[in-house]
Amino acid sequence: MEIKKYIPSSIRYAIDKLPEKFWDNLNEINFIIGKEITIKTGNRRVYLTNNGVSNNKSDAIIVSKCDILKTFELITESSHYAYNRFVNDGFLTLKGGHRVGIVGNCVCDGNKITNVNSINSLCFRIAHNYHSNNNLVFEEIYDGSILNSCIIISPPGCGKTTLLRDVAFQLNNTNRIIKCVIIDERYEIAACYEGEPSLNVGHVTSVISGCKKDIAIPMVIRSMSPDVILVDELSSQTDINSVKYALASGCAVIATTHGKDESDNGICFYEKQNVFKKIIILSARNGPGTIEKIINGDIYVI
Repeated sequence: MEIKKYIPSSIRYAIDKLPEKFWDNLNEINFIIGKEITIKTGNRRVYLTNNGVSNNKSDAIIVSKCDILKTFELITESSHYAYNRFVNDGFLTLKGGHRVGIVGNCVCDGNKITNVNSINSLCFRIAHNYHSNNNLVFEEIYDGSILNSCIIISPPGCGKTTLLRDVAFQLNNTNRIIKCVIIDERYEIAACYEGEPSLNVGHVTSVISGCKKDIAIPMVIRSMSPDVILVDELSSQTDINSVKYALASGCAVIATTHGKDESDNGICFYEKQNVFKKIIILSARNGPGTIEKIINGDIYVI
């Protein structure tokens, strides 16, 4: 409910009518100029209306250009230039770990976005400080003495980042001190706000935010000597090389990547390499975080 202060009064009155329990499963609120406001809760998308939510498109509140401009002003605290680097990355992290995706006209210099103007769409992604009572995945990663490197594979929105955060939290509550470092390139795992994690990732977990994996992983290996590194969304051969560097340094790695399963993931087209010992497949079949499969063995490849 912390996000209410970032939503203009022209829309907030409708948001205020949502029952408190509705927020427990609220994942997204989407604003697009000239279109209906949609809300995602669990696996369901509905329209925001003057009286709550509805499946009927004709009842929905339509977003105006003024609504977008006012919302953008609120999330940037009326200082677009102070947040320009984040806007150019396509999102802002708010207090509480919530994120706002930003879409508009991009101004580019070569392969680099230097400005985003004429904002036309904003997507609030709601963070939940969720910790699982199911130890099935955690026991596959840590058996009390050995940390197994693993890859978590799922399509977007199926809970892989939440699971990664949960693993970090659980590693901080074992019978030995396990030194964890999170590489939070896109401010999604710990969601640091002004340097402090907005989401609970444990009391002995260090977080490096906003840094590319291939730079951050060697740096934390040298400076922090972690037992385990947790990293989100592997997507390139460079990322894999960084993971292999960590493993060669004696550090376990827990990572995620996009895909439906072990044969169809975001980086399976790269040369197969011996990297992970466990593969965890998630879906949203019974809600985000549904465990479809856990593959165990000596060495698995991606």
